[in-house]
Amino acid sequence: MASQLLYTSAPRLLEAGRTGFGTVARHRAVSGLLVASVERVSQFARLSGLSTRRVVLSHRIIHAGAASYHVLSCIRDAGSDYTGRTSHLAHHLIADAREARAAAEAGITPADVLKQMRWLTTWNEAPRFFEPSEEISLTSFRPGTASGAWQRVTGNANNALLPAQAQRCLLLLPGEDGALDLFQESLQTIGGTAAWLVSFTTHLEPTDDLAELRWLALSHSSPLRQQVEGAVRTNFDLTAPQSLPAPKLPEIKAAPIASPSTNVLRPASRPEQAATAVPSSPLPPIFAEPRERPRRSPWPIIAFAVVIAAAGIGAFVFLPKLPSARPSSAESAINLVKTIDDLWLKHRLNLPETKSWLKAEADEALVEAHEEALKQILAASREPLRPADIAMPPRTQNDFTDLVTHFRSWQRAVQQGVRDPLWSSEDPHEVQSAALVALSRAKEAWSKSIFAFRGLPEMPDVLPTEIYTQVLKHLSASTAPKQGTPEQWLALLDLTRTSSSPQVGWIHHWSFVSKLSSAPSASERVKLEELTKMPDAPVWFRQLTQNHLDAKPLVAAPAPPRPAVPTPAAMPPATPEQIVAADGPTSAHPRYIVIETNLQKLDTLLGALPTLPTEADMQVFLGTAGQNESQMTRLRALGAAGVYRKSFNDPLTLEFSQHRLAKLPDPSIATRLFARDASGARVLFEVIILPKAAPLADAWQSSPELTFRDSHEGARTLLDAAASRWLQTIVIPGGIPLRMQHVDDPTRRFRLKNEGNSVLVEADTAATASNEANKSKLNALDVEIESLRQGIRSDEQRRSDLASGNLAKQQKEDALRRLEDSLTVRQQRLLQLEEDRKALTPTSPNFVGLPTGIYSLFAGPRRLCEIKIESSK
Repeated sequence: MASQLLYTSAPRLLEAGRTGFGTVARHRAVSGLLVASVERVSQFARLSGLSTRRVVLSHRIIHAGAASYHVLSCIRDAGSDYTGRTSHLAHHLIADAREARAAAEAGITPADVLKQMRWLTTWNEAPRFFEPSEEISLTSFRPGTASGAWQRVTGNANNALLPAQAQRCLLLLPGEDGALDLFQESLQTIGGTAAWLVSFTTHLEPTDDLAELRWLALSHSSPLRQQVEGAVRTNFDLTAPQSLPAPKLPEIKAAPIASPSTNVLRPASRPEQAATAVPSSPLPPIFAEPRERPRRSPWPIIAFAVVIAAAGIGAFVFLPKLPSARPSSAESAINLVKTIDDLWLKHRLNLPETKSWLKAEADEALVEAHEEALKQILAASREPLRPADIAMPPRTQNDFTDLVTHFRSWQRAVQQGVRDPLWSSEDPHEVQSAALVALSRAKEAWSKSIFAFRGLPEMPDVLPTEIYTQVLKHLSASTAPKQGTPEQWLALLDLTRTSSSPQVGWIHHWSFVSKLSSAPSASERVKLEELTKMPDAPVWFRQLTQNHLDAKPLVAAPAPPRPAVPTPAAMPPATPEQIVAADGPTSAHPRYIVIETNLQKLDTLLGALPTLPTEADMQVFLGTAGQNESQMTRLRALGAAGVYRKSFNDPLTLEFSQHRLAKLPDPSIATRLFARDASGARVLFEVIILPKAAPLADAWQSSPELTFRDSHEGARTLLDAAASRWLQTIVIPGGIPLRMQHVDDPTRRFRLKNEGNSVLVEADTAATASNEANKSKLNALDVEIESLRQGIRSDEQRRSDLASGNLAKQQKEDALRRLEDSLTVRQQRLLQLEEDRKALTPTSPNFVGLPTGIYSLFAGPRRLCEIKIESSK
């Protein structure tokens, strides 16, 4: 099935934050890279000499990534847009090679589809994705019939063979219409899949890449004629049919002899039948009849046949058996299909698109390249820290590309995570927050990369093992940790413990020892003596237990009641100086952003949230997305364990179960919630829910604290340490990437990429591809601007000539008035085009330094907040 894409000018495009010309509707199957490539060929020039009533119909073969697509397009004038400026509509039909092959087998050519397709002429809807039911099957069209276009235009139907007999050609037409009928007849002479290898357009645009088009059509008086005639292609001037070369017709051949005993020949084929035969061309195969041969006596042939037969029998009887012949092409194809099936069965692969494509390609080298990539993936999954790069096959499909891309992301996440020096930090809360973020990112990349394997394997525990090892090494040093409670360190070890982690006994008794009074009881002294003998206990822990043993026991009188150690629930509230703000970048707590989409429902995304560092006595705050901490409501633990609400009478509860978010008060509202510890000093975690049905809202309000700087490492641009720490605490289930977009200049878009402790800023791939379209627009604008300037100069010269001419007064005034009106229109149009040109400022993918200004931080299509970037230069 073929997908659709619509490109026009609109106040709101399908990509959030963009206005003006762009994609307003498309199928989801059309990738971002393909969208950018299609947008590039969606231009409609408005030059003097080009009619605005023309309808551009074209067939192109566009390469996006490792795949190729057939793009059938209809571009036409669409009147005025929402700003009152001129607009056009480009309606595209995008088919993969398999769909085009099916159409070719049904005898359908690209011109047949272009003629029969119901192309849209206007678009007044809101931006949207097309439904699957709106996909179009190319085989639903009918094979075209000869319309006699070449006969009408040139007086000779055989001239339909000319385009196929030229590698590249240009048709110069008497007018601007009729090219599609000519192309249709010429494609019928080719037929089959070869017809789908011909790219063409009925009207050349100034922004078209001539190398992409094999057949072109132009009006004889087109202003673009000089641009094309300079290229290496054959020109067929249909305004002068006598100048056309004679097409190469197939030879007229007689039928073979009817029988050895008769001298009667079949009549030769008629010339008019030969005119419609397949031409001699580098594109299609030629199926010619056998040549007529003079009649000869059959006896010599019969004698020769007898000798050959006798020789064959003798060789079969007396000669040793020869090796079996090489398998036929059919056998090779069957064997290759079996090899692909065995490969998919061996690895339990879930890549149907690539599997079907490999069978259709029937290329043994491609199958071997895919097998090698799979071997590298499996080897790297067992040893992720070993430097290895997955070799992408030279050509493949989207699902295999996604597999390799996400696996590489997982490799980078693990390799960067194990090198993070933060795991030896003194603050257990900071380590726990960073560990939650790092583990969540790694699990997300792992789950997206192994979707291709049935039976989801567990992620290798390299990263949690490394964190556990570093934390335990820090605790086993000669001196006691300076920050954190035993409970916090134990919770951190529990978070990163795996089946292969060593068992540590002493740390479970650390809390007991730290809470002892200065005079332990007899039973406590017995336990302390046992703890001093633990072989895995560090020096500082043994010294702590020995200090308690050295204290004198109280035996004379019952010991007075020991002052109760305040429980976490009874802990005094923290002072304002101790409280870490939940807003802004100062807190290192993990921030989980849940964004519901059409493909990922809210329940699924909530289930994908990692375990949260909940505490039994934590403080919970609830509000709507975008609210500051001061505007949010503190909930109370009322009811069962993990249930929070405003009051006992409140039926809307917030529930946590098994360290997970189990229930929201209202899942249809954009919600922000966060939790603090019992003292209120530290923020434990934060969750922001952005349902699809809820009104658009930012995750956080704009704040002066969200002001950062960029930094540079050679030719690379990074964000400063504060921005990197804050951005790396943001975790988005579903793998939606973060990107930035300049508020005042939406064409400046950047994606953010984690690199260890830094965040790398790169030009957005979609933006870069879009900039290619911007360059095409700039070229078209430059052509039109120069044309207008020449027209203005001509009008000014005519005005000067009229002023000094000898025309009658009334005649001169009328001519000057018309000339002034023309000048005014041209000057206004020139100003408009110059403004349009200023708006198109391509961003180079290789840049150093971010432009200073306000940026919107996006997660996919959803804006999270505004941040300010101050240049470090």
